[in-house]
Amino acid sequence: MYDDSISAEEYIRGLLEIPDHLRVESIIAIGYPDQKLPAHTKRTLQYEKLYLNRYKNPPAIEQEEK
Repeated sequence: MYDDSISAEEYIRGLLEIPDHLRVESIIAIGYPDQKLPAHTKRTLQYEKLYLNRYKNPPAIEQEEK
């Protein structure tokens, strides 16, 4: 559980197994949308930048396509 003894970046880096040489640039909160926006198409997603639950773990959709 997160507390004030470490930074949010250090906590997220440990939780998601992100290597020390990389920085956590943003944390995106997920909740109920304030507005309805169109979804990205599979063609426009940058799958090389998506990971599931931890660093270098490709999302299930990419694993299915291989």
